[in-house]
Amino acid sequence: MRYPIDAEKYIAAMRLEFGPNKAAEEAHREIIPLVNSCYEAGLHGESGYPLNLDEERQALAGAMGKYLDKIRNNPLLPPLIAWCNRAYEQGRGEARYEDQV
Repeated sequence: MRYPIDAEKYIAAMRLEFGPNKAAEEAHREIIPLVNSCYEAGLHGESGYPLNLDEERQALAGAMGKYLDKIRNNPLLPPLIAWCNRAYEQGRGEARYEDQV
């Protein structure tokens, strides 16, 4: 995947492949800016990556005011963290390439 992601183009492609899904589309409109910000962080060499799944679970549990047990088994968090880390790495790779040119 190439970053940054255009959310509406991504959602249009998702609709073609899987059909309309309002909940998934709304979720992706929220998630894609986060993923793009991870890519931008990689371009600028920001620290804090790769994101650690356990640390992110604890931060999310604290921010939501819920117990970690309720977050621990959320099936969406591991792929989201992996997606953010991949976006960051692509940004780092592109920044290194630009430095060499």
